[in-house]
Amino acid sequence: MMSILETPLEPLQDLYGFLHGLAGGISCGGQGEACPAGSRIAGICRKARETWAFAVISGEGEAALRGYFNYQVQQVADSYCILSRLPGKHDSAIQTLNELSDHLHHYFSRYTDRSLHCPDAYSSHKLALLHRQYLACREMLENVNGIGRELRCCLLAYLERHFDGQACWLTFGMLDYLELFLREVSGVLRRETGGKTEEPLISKLFGINFNDLHFLSFLQEQVQRKLSGLTLGGRYEFLQEQSCRIPQGGGCKGLGYDPAWPAVSIMFGNWLREMIAGAEQQISLTENRPSKPAEKIGLNLSVPQIACFIRLFFEEGLYVTSSLKEIFRITAQGLSSKRQTAISPGSLSQQYYSSDPMAAAAVRELLVKMIARINKHYFPAMAAISAAYLWL
Repeated sequence: MMSILETPLEPLQDLYGFLHGLAGGISCGGQGEACPAGSRIAGICRKARETWAFAVISGEGEAALRGYFNYQVQQVADSYCILSRLPGKHDSAIQTLNELSDHLHHYFSRYTDRSLHCPDAYSSHKLALLHRQYLACREMLENVNGIGRELRCCLLAYLERHFDGQACWLTFGMLDYLELFLREVSGVLRRETGGKTEEPLISKLFGINFNDLHFLSFLQEQVQRKLSGLTLGGRYEFLQEQSCRIPQGGGCKGLGYDPAWPAVSIMFGNWLREMIAGAEQQISLTENRPSKPAEKIGLNLSVPQIACFIRLFFEEGLYVTSSLKEIFRITAQGLSSKRQTAISPGSLSQQYYSSDPMAAAAVRELLVKMIARINKHYFPAMAAISAAYLWL
């Protein structure tokens, strides 16, 4: 039995031969009777649709189907080319081919190479279908609050390149992506009405892999602006935070503004890593690293007792800072306990929250002795009265 993929080229080969006949001045006829060109083309296209459906359920492998449908795309493109060279207008025939292409790319796009060039007549047809969505999206981009000028201009420029005639060479993948862009971006703009549209919009652009280099430049300039005025340490922490916040993955596998470029998350992430490496180098060059470890003040206290004192100081509001992390770090750098020369901020944090009753009792005893010492040195009369009272 002959494979379906060995014979189904006939419908479009018939179309190709028929159009060549028109180009050569050969009259079209069917069974000795004149047949209008539009009717003949429509009949061939109906047969092609049936053949494609049969090909998918024929049991052929993925690779064979891909080769078959890519050939079909090329046959349709050749038909557009011949029609464009025929004298006169052939709007009806072109519309029939547009409908056939819509059918092919709607139902069988998984088997076709989306990087193939799209015939001009079909790209004009698709742009006309998307024009209403374009106008609605453009109006929202121009008027919605909460989007900076730079991002607004970047997105409007992308849309205008397609709809003002600049995009003269389009692939099927570019048209797929344009349709996705209009749908997803319009969805964000409709939902976000509270004046904070830019952040969810940027997140969506990462999600649909809008790897336009103008968008990448916008992201880089946004980071550069926020870095100004920060210390070296602040820059390093900010860059690390931005790197962790990059959305990973996307909802449009295999699609992107430009398939030839890496995903925008990869390009932006690589740039941030370069910036982080530069910040680390600057920090290492500017830090005054001592030749020997910094001296510490030793306390005749255990780590749990030091943590208990930190808690008392913190809860009484004696520290100016409200950052426990900073308190633990500075305390560990400057103090040592009676058993440990090096105290880690982590051990202080652990003991701070553990509420060790033994440590608390030892601290309370120390505080009682301190109060007695204060009374003796600063309030001697009160100390004498207290001593006399104890003898009674």
